[in-house]
Amino acid sequence: MQSNIQYGSGLGMSIVKYLVDLMDGTIDVQSEINKGTTVSVTLSYPAVEKTDENNFVYKKQDYTSTLEDKNVLLCEDNALNAEIARSFLEKKKMHVSTAENGRVGVQIFKNSQPGYFNVILMDVRMPVMDGLEAAKEIRSLDRDDAKKIPIVALSANVFDSDITASKDAGMNAYLSKPIDAEKMYQTIGSLIE
Repeated sequence: MQSNIQYGSGLGMSIVKYLVDLMDGTIDVQSEINKGTTVSVTLSYPAVEKTDENNFVYKKQDYTSTLEDKNVLLCEDNALNAEIARSFLEKKKMHVSTAENGRVGVQIFKNSQPGYFNVILMDVRMPVMDGLEAAKEIRSLDRDDAKKIPIVALSANVFDSDITASKDAGMNAYLSKPIDAEKMYQTIGSLIE
């Protein structure tokens, strides 16, 4: 009678043990007759910086206290997108002013007290005045905060040319739509901290 059981060379566990030791880890083996074997490997790794699809580097951290009571100018022509973004921002106790296009956004910024807004979220494609034109106009205003305020581009397009165009217009970061709330918090928090 021929058996179908095949046996290895017996080196598997010793190779695993060698690799785990190289990485300063531990290996634990628990075996019970007629029940099976459990092998547990524990490895430690240092925290690393994350990058999003646009290579914007950030360390994930809790910016809740940084975001609280900050004033945001949200320029977004799509009412549903504006409402979603507003709810995300208000969840972190931020105060949101909205504009339905770039021209209205520029006017709201012009009429605000210098330093009132902490960040601008700017949809790139809007009627009347798009986000690129609005960002350029804000940057050209004769007031200190116009040069310093973080402006974050919002767009469904994530082509390199779109990201470059937003940077050329004076924007500091680029978030793709649909908006990822956590990525938005991390981006805004890192820019205004």
